[in-house]
Amino acid sequence: MKVMALFLLFLFFLLAGCGVTYSKLNAVENGNIITIEDTYAYSKIIGLFKEQWFYGVVKGEYIASAYDNKGVYYLGDPRAVIILYDHFGEKFLKTGVLPTEKEKIACCHGPWFNNSGGVWIPNDTNVLPKLFLVMSSKGQGLSAQSQDNIAALGAPVLHLTAPIARSLMEGKVIFGPEIDDENLLGMLVPK
Repeated sequence: MKVMALFLLFLFFLLAGCGVTYSKLNAVENGNIITIEDTYAYSKIIGLFKEQWFYGVVKGEYIASAYDNKGVYYLGDPRAVIILYDHFGEKFLKTGVLPTEKEKIACCHGPWFNNSGGVWIPNDTNVLPKLFLVMSSKGQGLSAQSQDNIAALGAPVLHLTAPIARSLMEGKVIFGPEIDDENLLGMLVPK
């Protein structure tokens, strides 16, 4: 367990030096809007262990708010991005009911996300769009929830490393897999 905790700490330090910091992106003035008429999610089998994940967006407006040389970031309202695992995603597809915030933090997104995010549209039309989240552990009781999650793991080393990892990753953009679902792709038309 100690080796695993040290590996995770190393991984977070490595990742902290990589990636995009949202606040350092170029701001978009009077940005285009993508309007999602209905909440939509789809399932995808991914990962080494072929796990089923559910990805999507909630109904609302996604406003072009930032850009870089690779594409434009369309930011939705808080908790606009759907990333669910296992039975939470299955329940959502059947009922349309999203998990509670406590369930999402504990099971689906982990303790570091505040769920701000949206859709990234690449400049290159040969590249598929992606969902994105902005890492944050501030607000909405997430710090207490993340400490509860860590305590549930029973790993004392994580109590020491998790705050460091959260501070290193604060504000970083984390991308989901490429959006290859034709229905969702059809909804991602800026106006």
